[in-house]
Amino acid sequence: MARSLLSGALAMQGQLLTPAQHGSLAAGLQGQMILAPLTRGGSLPFRRLCADFGCTVSMGEMVFARTLLSDDPKEKARLRRAPNEGLFGVQIATNNVEEGARAIERAAAAGADWVDLNCGCPIYEATRRGLGSALLRRPARLAGLVRSLVERSPIPISVKVRENSPPPGPLRSCQVDENSHLPVHSRSCARCARRARARRSTCARS
Repeated sequence: MARSLLSGALAMQGQLLTPAQHGSLAAGLQGQMILAPLTRGGSLPFRRLCADFGCTVSMGEMVFARTLLSDDPKEKARLRRAPNEGLFGVQIATNNVEEGARAIERAAAAGADWVDLNCGCPIYEATRRGLGSALLRRPARLAGLVRSLVERSPIPISVKVRENSPPPGPLRSCQVDENSHLPVHSRSCARCARRARARRSTCARS
């Protein structure tokens, strides 16, 4: 399981890594400075600025797969990559294999090095649609979704989960090969609602 944490803003100092050098997602993330997805904050200009200051791996804002496939201009804009971003990932929200696979294809065509499936967002806009952290309520079904997406994806996939997710067994089954990873957001939905700090000890156990 990847020990990289994509839950805060900046973490882990490293050297700039180009897509041609990273080989696998694990190699690309190891020891790098990572900018996690930041809703309403992780826009292309902000990511470009972070790259100027040493950020080596970055991710765009969460993209709703269904809205992207309807050619919504705002969602399409979230696939854009800044010229100075070393390793770039797109985070998508979906609970449907067909929609997810098509969204991943669009992300790859736009230049993404990998896609992150958001299973950690607690906001109502996501959970009311059965997306984000709502996916964690049915870990076996989630594992099936991930396996199907990995089979159809041209690029590596990671799966973002949260602390206090279901028992690790079903969730670990989401890691189907060496190019799929399970980043852990070390703050439960309840702690997120209270704006409590993340539990760093969770990262050490991930």
